[in-house]
Amino acid sequence: MNNSMIVKHTYLLALTMLLSIALYAHEQVKVDLDNDGKPDNVSLIQNGDNEYSIQYTLSESGKKHATQNISGGDENKLSVKNNILIVSSQFMRGENYFKFRYDKRRKEIILIGYDNIQYGNATNSGSGNESYNLLTGDYEAKWNWFDEKTGKLISLPTIRKKLPIHIFTLEDFSNRTIDTLYDLGYKYLPKQLK
Repeated sequence: MNNSMIVKHTYLLALTMLLSIALYAHEQVKVDLDNDGKPDNVSLIQNGDNEYSIQYTLSESGKKHATQNISGGDENKLSVKNNILIVSSQFMRGENYFKFRYDKRRKEIILIGYDNIQYGNATNSGSGNESYNLLTGDYEAKWNWFDEKTGKLISLPTIRKKLPIHIFTLEDFSNRTIDTLYDLGYKYLPKQLK
């Protein structure tokens, strides 16, 4: 093999490795979710274009868990605040935040909160946010609508509802879970935005 062939093969190998890392990248956080004094491992695995899964192991049981592939945004991340695991997805015109916490009684990680932020269209019509506390059932949404007659962005009245308490576990977190949350929000979306 001559030098140019070696360089070409090395280049192709390096490119293949970089693409593999980019397509199947993952990030990991260590947090004591089950409050036993030992860190638990949680990883977000990018499985190609706009799909991810979450893998985690609780130190209490040592058992590995994994979600199905989930359709995500342009950028998906893990973070931790006050022992609450936050899975975020950023899209071109919005972002979602799913908040999980360990439930001692159930011995599972459950979804306790959902926040959806929308930037709206070019006139910001449809911008706003909604928040759903899955422990209490409290739902609140604030939306904006662009009135084409006046050329003004109008803040619509705040929506406050008491919704059913849903139990979604991290292990069963899926597109179906996200669709259920979207459907609840759409049900209460002001008629100007539908």
